[in-house]
Amino acid sequence: MRSNNMTTKPRKRIAVVPLALSLLLVTSLVFGGYYFKQYRDLKATSSKTPDQRNEELIATINKVYELPKDETPVVAIVSDEAKFKEEYPVFTTAKKDDSLLLYEKAGQAVLFRESENRVVGTASFAVKKGSAVHIIADTSLQTSTEQTISSALPDRVRVVSKSTPLAQYSATTVVDLSGQNGDLATLVANTVGGVVATTLPTGEKVDEGTELVVIVANVLPVTEQPVVE
Repeated sequence: MRSNNMTTKPRKRIAVVPLALSLLLVTSLVFGGYYFKQYRDLKATSSKTPDQRNEELIATINKVYELPKDETPVVAIVSDEAKFKEEYPVFTTAKKDDSLLLYEKAGQAVLFRESENRVVGTASFAVKKGSAVHIIADTSLQTSTEQTISSALPDRVRVVSKSTPLAQYSATTVVDLSGQNGDLATLVANTVGGVVATTLPTGEKVDEGTELVVIVANVLPVTEQPVVE
């Protein structure tokens, strides 16, 4: 998919999950997880396209549909229809050369078909901020661990996935996968009563894009038994 962007000014990354779309149907959802990565990748390629193309496209759309004001959108052009629908399966009406405009501040996505000079769909989205966290814990502890972390650090972390442990762990550990979130890893560790590590245990797997992993202890630590004389 080749993309367009009107400005090279750095912008915050957000998580986007499009909803079922129909002609001028507006719906809402809080986005995260897999779609955060897709939006991030989309935005990374958008900066490579000419500003003039964006300006002309926005002017054209504004003639048939009122776009959000005082904001420069991220613009992406559908170049591979099959791949686009595979990555964004709810964009069922998308066709090759359609334009997708994403307005971060307004929380609005607009899908435009230039060949027909019409907007084929719109959707609302909300912003989710924070480092992506994966929780490895027994099923009975996953929800409580997520609630503990989310309540203590609502603007710093977002739990994107969970799994059950493949091994036994006697200590709760927070793994900083990138090695660049040491301070945040320490905050999370203090919140869950754990320690910080930089290496994921062998065999454990997490989704791509995960930044921190919380491994919750699932066995009692081994203690030295008293000697009976």
